[in-house]
Amino acid sequence: MTGLKAAGDASKAGAASSHDGAGQGNRWLVEAAQQLRAYSTISGRIRHQVHLFGHRLVGTGAYYQLNRDDGSLIRMELKTPVGEDVSSLVQVADGRFLWTHQVMPAVNPQAPPQVEVNRIDLDALRRLDRCESTSPTQHLLLEGLPYLLNQLAAYYQFESPQTIKLHSIPGFGLIGVRRKLPSIVEDGEAQRGEAQRGEVALMSDRVRIVLGREDLFPFLFEFQDAQSQPMLILEFFEVQLGGEVDPLMFVFKPRGLPVSDITREHVEMVRTSRERRGRLVNRRAESAL
Repeated sequence: MTGLKAAGDASKAGAASSHDGAGQGNRWLVEAAQQLRAYSTISGRIRHQVHLFGHRLVGTGAYYQLNRDDGSLIRMELKTPVGEDVSSLVQVADGRFLWTHQVMPAVNPQAPPQVEVNRIDLDALRRLDRCESTSPTQHLLLEGLPYLLNQLAAYYQFESPQTIKLHSIPGFGLIGVRRKLPSIVEDGEAQRGEAQRGEVALMSDRVRIVLGREDLFPFLFEFQDAQSQPMLILEFFEVQLGGEVDPLMFVFKPRGLPVSDITREHVEMVRTSRERRGRLVNRRAESAL
């Protein structure tokens, strides 16, 4: 990993000096999110690893964010070699829609790759007051790195940071454990299980984050299972804060490909998740009386 490049906006050097290292890690994530919002743009390259069924897939990509008064524009690109082929994913939040363009190699080598283009109406999600997706990683595409950090602070309990180095970059390492929620046996929910809301399937048990020492930029996210084994690793490098980013990067054109609008399914998933969490909170309050 190369060092952080800061351009355009004011430097955040010494950001961590206000901490004594004894506070809870959640406060560090919230402060890191606040600092990221101060930059007009964020861009960088990505190395990612996916650990699935005993296999390790390694790929590369790029991340771009343009912060505006009315919200953030996001673009993330990932490419992952799969055998002799390459799987690609491009997701663009253009302020109006969240677009997903995915190309997956076919099981039959003689068949053409599978191509999907999906679209979610972001205004429909905003009408829910605040988007609460089933997985914190989805927030990376909806509102960017600052919102992802805040969501992780809400879903996980982080220990106080430890001073470390990541590829020669001085930083702070934080370990978070997913907050436990009481289970409910009601209306057949136990039978449908946690897989229905997707939280356990998509949210890891533990998260390791590395923040840069000078500016608290999140260089590393490592999502782990209950045995502390990695499931997904996102590592950012060649980062620029406040540099030039072409606004056309956040324009997506289907170019004649069929588009599936999955807004209704996503909104229903959000509503179900929120209603269930509301019942959990009420049940916990009642039991405390």
